[in-house]
Amino acid sequence: IIGSFLILVLLIYLHFMQPPSIDISLTLVDKLAHFLMFFFTMMWFMYITRKWLVAAVSLLLLALMLEWIQMNYIINRSFDWFDWIADGIGIVLCFLILPVLIDKYFDSSV
Repeated sequence: IIGSFLILVLLIYLHFMQPPSIDISLTLVDKLAHFLMFFFTMMWFMYITRKWLVAAVSLLLLALMLEWIQMNYIINRSFDWFDWIADGIGIVLCFLILPVLIDKYFDSSV
């Protein structure tokens, strides 16, 4: 319980902290982080459900909603289309690549 509480406190703090000034190299790292977060989240949903298209569209809409909330309700944060595009690329690439990798490297007849 204490660990979950500390994780929630850290999450809230990170959402409301003053963002640092970002140079170009950190901007690319930010986009990579967006890509990876949504790639692995989509991978999780592809693992637990067969409704992959519903999961992909839902995650894409969630990403858009989070950007909108960030713009309207979090001080010193803004909507960034490139963040949303990086989220979407992560979702789409996982949606397209993961089934191919599973078919190639795992025996589905077991």
